[in-house]
Amino acid sequence: MRHAAFLAVLISLGAGFAGCAHSGADKSPADIPPNAATLSAEGDRPAATMAAGPEKAEPVHPAPIHPSDGTVGYAADEFGTYPEGKKSKTTGAEPPPPPSEAAAPRRDRSPGGRPASPGVKAGAADDNMQFGAFLKFLEENRSLGLRVDVSDRLIVTVRDRKGLPLADARVIARAGDRVLAERRTYADGRALLFPSEFPALRTPEASFEISFADRSTRVRGLQGNHRLEVTLDLDRPAVQEVPLDIAFILDTTGSMDDEIAQLKATLDVIHFQVSNLSPRPAVRFGMVLFRDRGDDYLTRVVPFTENLEEFRRQLTQVSAGGGGDTPEDVQAALQAALRELPWRTQGVKLAFLIGDAPPHLDYGQTYTYVSAMQDAASRGIKIAAIGASGLDRQGELVWRQIAQYTLAPFVFLTYGERGDSEGGGGALGGVSHHVGSNWVAENLDAIVIRMVKTELSYYSPTGTAPSEDFFTASTVAGVANDSVLEDLFSQASRQLTDYCVQRLDARTPTLVLPFKAEAALKATGERLWRHLSLALSRRGEFALVESQEQEKLLALMGEQFKARYDGAKVAELGKLVPAKLMVFSELNRVAPGKLELLVRLVRLETGEILSLSLLKIEEKLLSS
Repeated sequence: MRHAAFLAVLISLGAGFAGCAHSGADKSPADIPPNAATLSAEGDRPAATMAAGPEKAEPVHPAPIHPSDGTVGYAADEFGTYPEGKKSKTTGAEPPPPPSEAAAPRRDRSPGGRPASPGVKAGAADDNMQFGAFLKFLEENRSLGLRVDVSDRLIVTVRDRKGLPLADARVIARAGDRVLAERRTYADGRALLFPSEFPALRTPEASFEISFADRSTRVRGLQGNHRLEVTLDLDRPAVQEVPLDIAFILDTTGSMDDEIAQLKATLDVIHFQVSNLSPRPAVRFGMVLFRDRGDDYLTRVVPFTENLEEFRRQLTQVSAGGGGDTPEDVQAALQAALRELPWRTQGVKLAFLIGDAPPHLDYGQTYTYVSAMQDAASRGIKIAAIGASGLDRQGELVWRQIAQYTLAPFVFLTYGERGDSEGGGGALGGVSHHVGSNWVAENLDAIVIRMVKTELSYYSPTGTAPSEDFFTASTVAGVANDSVLEDLFSQASRQLTDYCVQRLDARTPTLVLPFKAEAALKATGERLWRHLSLALSRRGEFALVESQEQEKLLALMGEQFKARYDGAKVAELGKLVPAKLMVFSELNRVAPGKLELLVRLVRLETGEILSLSLLKIEEKLLSS
């Protein structure tokens, strides 16, 4: 494994798409006319979902920690304890000796009544951030699940005139008079539509009606863009007590027996912490327990309740049993959760699907898991899918499809492995997850609580401020500076592809412009440009080309980011270039000895910014 000298620190969940163009949260309200929609790809910083790193990041050595989905921070203990009898198929690591009674999952409470965390370790990944990598995973495993084409994704963002997100705004997509899809925006004002699922959305007849309260607007035509930003001429109403519905959809078959006690303890901690948030939301909890056909029950619904002690009593009674074959009737459980639980129409609506087996796809059900995720998206319900021990690759595929479609994370229990895991294998297997190394193990309850807090934070008077993700490169004793830079740009080029808003074809003609930099940084910029070009040339997605028009493009791009970005101007000049993609970078000295490099990947046909990568570099690395 190579040495690494960079660090990406990530702490927030669900705030946006890493690597995508900035969604405009830093624009002043005057930039967007009232009651108007903009079809643009403003890009000034990486999108707002990864948290800013420390002012002085220490180098990580020897292994890199990559930017992740923003759902996890750094755990004090990266490797949790193994449940008895389990080992990671990825690492082959043996589990430690069985824990003593004193070390068993605790259900006791502190003197203040706070339940102790059972320490269930998990990782998380948001496939709407690593969208390019997710599409690749779908293509490689398309035979394992039901087909729903999400390769062409449209991110709709709705704000009030002050730039605050509008939750529960109604989005109706039409082709002519025919309604193709409906959505409700989530707490951050966003919703997803997929023209690849509804091809008519890319035709001239397509239109989008966006409404909130008594205001509405209509937008016609997408012009190939992947973002639709809408501002309505109103002030968002204040919410004193945010409605919060949380449902747990829990597999209670026999194969879950070894983890059900720990999961119950985890849910108890989540229940306690959410119930004691300040300011406290108007929270209700509900559950759907499920097994399989032929068991003593198929689904058992615990309705939403504001009586938190009654919910806790119901939770303590949950036990595992039944099952038999590997798949379970997950689809019946999802139908019960979406159709039988009385979700409120306003507020934060979160479901957590927890299980270790994929759904039966051989029951001939008309309401499938695809029906459930479409149903949830139309009502503004997020379904975070949590994989428990034994979940195989098919289960991972289904879990990730559901979570991605509803703008939620894929979460997986971990057993000491690093990187990817095949999972499966019953009691001896971990959880299948193929999200790379972009995750860090931490307590499951911490991941869930952070998601809840983040969703609620969008209702604050200022909304949630965008944050950044970045790589930091520093000198490392015993490691050549050029090796550190090689690793840095390797990770940056991978981020450009993995976090891209569209899938990139192999060997796409790409123009890498010289860096925009002040005269004093010209030599430094040329050296870093060579590192970036080499890293891009090593990836299969890019075929680097040159053009006599690159100086004109460089001048134009420099002008664009001084003011409002105009993709149409870039696209017009891009017609003169023998490339489909362009990489434009800005290098600045932000403090003595500290450089900042912002790299943008641009689609020349439309001028759209497809992805971004922010690098913070110690100038000592450039000394000979």
